[in-house]
Amino acid sequence: MPLFKVISPELYIRPLPDIDNTPLGRLKQGAVVEKLGDSGKWYFIRFVLNTDNFNGDIVGWASSKDPSGQELLTPADQVIDPVKPECPDEPFGVDSNLKERPSPLTATLIENYLKKKRKPGLAGIGEPGLAAAKKYGINATYIVAHAIHETGWGTSSMCQEKHNLFGFQAYDNNTGMAGTFNSFADCIDFVMRYVNDNYLTKGGKYFEGEPCLGDKDKGYGMNVHYATDPHWAQAIADHAENLESWVKQYVQPTQKNPTPGQDAEHILDAVARVNPEQDYYEPHDITNDGSPETFCNWFVADTLKVLGIELPCYDGAGDCYPPIFPGGRCHPKNATDLNSYFNQGGDGHWDEISRAKAVSLANQGKVVVVSMPGHIGLVIPGGQGTEVHIAQAGARCSKDMLLEQGFGHAAVQFFGYKA
Repeated sequence: MPLFKVISPELYIRPLPDIDNTPLGRLKQGAVVEKLGDSGKWYFIRFVLNTDNFNGDIVGWASSKDPSGQELLTPADQVIDPVKPECPDEPFGVDSNLKERPSPLTATLIENYLKKKRKPGLAGIGEPGLAAAKKYGINATYIVAHAIHETGWGTSSMCQEKHNLFGFQAYDNNTGMAGTFNSFADCIDFVMRYVNDNYLTKGGKYFEGEPCLGDKDKGYGMNVHYATDPHWAQAIADHAENLESWVKQYVQPTQKNPTPGQDAEHILDAVARVNPEQDYYEPHDITNDGSPETFCNWFVADTLKVLGIELPCYDGAGDCYPPIFPGGRCHPKNATDLNSYFNQGGDGHWDEISRAKAVSLANQGKVVVVSMPGHIGLVIPGGQGTEVHIAQAGARCSKDMLLEQGFGHAAVQFFGYKA
């Protein structure tokens, strides 16, 4: 998708492509957005927001021109974290020079890698990680790999409670003495300065022969003093090599690692337009029985309607949830009734398919739903093999999650649409 930079002092994001609706928010000059679609001068855009209170995508409409015709957005592909140095030919290893080896990482690549791995606990380390790498002349890939290893991908109590990414001042399993920091940024800056001065600089207190991860048994590198585990260096090197291998595939994907083609983009665009993460699809107690209802069927029906596909609706107001907001909308049948509808052939438009075929068809841009009595979701592009990615509304609403995060390990069926 093309990228654009905001060149006006501010730019409003709206739920619809006209000025007669309340803005969802506004972006400052210099912000970068991803264009998902357009309608005349209006662009349907995505903006990635990472703050203390929210980490995710904001999606909506923004005008590309002001009333006088002045451009408000400009193409910005060239300013979005281009990958400058190539990954070195030799794999990242325990002997890699952490002061001289170039890293292909950018802040955006770091965040995309964590997002791809579904590791939200480390979200936000991209910018401070790159800043520390530049400030202290340390390989950025190592910094990220070190954080991944020490925190268990951001799941450790040291990470979550103390913002400690590197096991600093923690000794083996005794984490009570581990250092506490105000933020990831503070931790990265402090610890990388300490590592640079003491482990990677000749004459430093813990410098042992080479500025590398090293080998504890052979007596050189960081592993001699930083960790008691003799396999510590190799574990970090493995994370670093996996990260750089992903970058190579991300920047220049090969046939061995296929990604969804352009034909699949309209599925993702429809999901983004409907957006299951908006308040409309969040659980609401609309029947006043003290228990919130969920709206998986509404989300799937609305998304399929954007794609030109109608699901059956109730004729009257009985036996279905009322609309959350007034407006005369139709009432899609509930998930259990829809499951029966699909199993009966769906008016000749739906065929039951295998899990692997569901992934393959979604990656080709075909419409596929996953269904069971009581719940329904949309299979989206991005899975591989039998790894299924879905968008859903429900107890948890998401534009992209693994099948098991929405359906658990329940028995499900996949249905592919045929025109």
